[in-house]
Amino acid sequence: MKQFMTAVALIMVLATGAFGADNLSDALTKGTYKGQATFLYLTGSDTDVAAARGSDDKDTGSVSVNAEYLTGDFYGFRLGAGVQAGYDLGFHDEDGSIEDDSRNSVTAVGIHQAFVSYDFESASVKVGRQFIKSPLLMNSTAFPLRDSFDAVQFETDVFPKTVIKAYYINRWNK
Repeated sequence: MKQFMTAVALIMVLATGAFGADNLSDALTKGTYKGQATFLYLTGSDTDVAAARGSDDKDTGSVSVNAEYLTGDFYGFRLGAGVQAGYDLGFHDEDGSIEDDSRNSVTAVGIHQAFVSYDFESASVKVGRQFIKSPLLMNSTAFPLRDSFDAVQFETDVFPKTVIKAYYINRWNK
């Protein structure tokens, strides 16, 4: 994996791309911030329906916040970072039920994004911890804390009306 990451970094350094900010200071200070606060409440009614098993007559709730920063463009390079925190409200403790999916009621703080990306011509490479959205794999927004992946992503739109994405995923962070 280290050799692959070194090769990707070398390609990113040697490739030519669009020029953004004139200096690193401008790129770091002229980025974009994004944040979100989430409240999740899940309840199930007392039923004999087989499909409702797991949430049958149970309550759970949690809150979460996240903050993200993406730097401005610097010779095609960008840095991204994000943190998220969640707190379990303990509803399932009060009603005596056992929560069926621990991702609904989680108390944690963590870095969910930390990546470097490089855009060149009609392609881009992103290396590090990131969200992934594809037809086969994506982050669910149904839970208070989003899953991220330690991965390398290559994306190109060199063919008209076609986007090709390739991933190497080293770890799923849930």
